Amino acid sequence: MNSNSMNKKLQPYVVLLQAVQQKHLLCFDKDFISRKLIDDGSIINYDYGKGKDIIYDYEEIEFMLRDKICCLPLI
Repeated sequence: MNSNSMNKKLQPYVVLLQAVQQKHLLCFDKDFISRKLIDDGSIINYDYGKGKDIIYDYEEIEFMLRDKICCLPLI
């Protein structure tokens, strides 16, 4: 891989403000975030004290947000 192809890959694409569409926006509502936290970002800890503590997997949450954000254009 040469430096030109690497530079092209790392450059974000730009969308003019007048051309912004829904697909260019990062939209999270509270229901989506709650569902993602429950489904992908947490586990129930049955070991410690035999309780039902929820342990959030912050690394998984960070990866999910990073993947969504890195695909967005600069506005």
